[in-house]
Amino acid sequence: MENIILQEQTGNVLTLWLNHPESRNALSPSMVSALTNALKQATCNASVRVIVLRGKGNGFCSGASLSSFTQTERPLVMEQSVALANLFNQIYLMPKPVVSVVHGFAMGGANGLIAASDYTISASSTTFAFSEVRLGVIPATIMPFLAKRLTEGKLRELVLTAKPFSAAEAAQFGLIAQSTPDDEVDAELKRVIRHLLSGGPKAQALSKELIAYVTQHTPSPDYTAKMLANVRLSAEAQEGVSAFLEKRKANFNLG
Repeated sequence: MENIILQEQTGNVLTLWLNHPESRNALSPSMVSALTNALKQATCNASVRVIVLRGKGNGFCSGASLSSFTQTERPLVMEQSVALANLFNQIYLMPKPVVSVVHGFAMGGANGLIAASDYTISASSTTFAFSEVRLGVIPATIMPFLAKRLTEGKLRELVLTAKPFSAAEAAQFGLIAQSTPDDEVDAELKRVIRHLLSGGPKAQALSKELIAYVTQHTPSPDYTAKMLANVRLSAEAQEGVSAFLEKRKANFNLG
């Protein structure tokens, strides 16, 4: 399936478009594989500072591809499940900021893309749902990331009822950063990107690593002290501090 992921790079920003509107951008094995490979390439591309995930057509993503769920060979089912889980984890651990821009609908597994991202902007007209139980399945591979954003009580309510909720509610629950009027989404994205490009890329990568670690462990003072000392001595930090003291923009500040 050609161009199931469209890549558009403008300056230091790479936009990855889910590009299969006829399936409502469902996370088919082909879509998962193509997105995984595109993210790997983006990680290695030094010119990419920010990654944006979007969907073509009338919605962001409808979740897992139900046609693939008709397969019953356990090795193949396990392979597809592992690939999906790895994709969400890959997004979460990306050393570069990942921004999801959502419109139309975000159902089931689409919320894994969102919850694993660093920042999500949603058009106010978007409808969300954790719809898995209505199909007799469970949101297993997205749950580790949903649980980092929503309270247990809210997860129980939304997962067990599978009821739809609005972008405003998604922001209130903590799933997304903000609900934005539909005609202001692109302008808001530009503002967010400007902020992200103003930071040091190495500092952002290490900050993401630190956040992921401390949300799962209780770090010792020695761990955080060493991390801070190492960063303070880095060329990027020296440039950032010097630029502040000299009242100029740092050389990494592209915002």
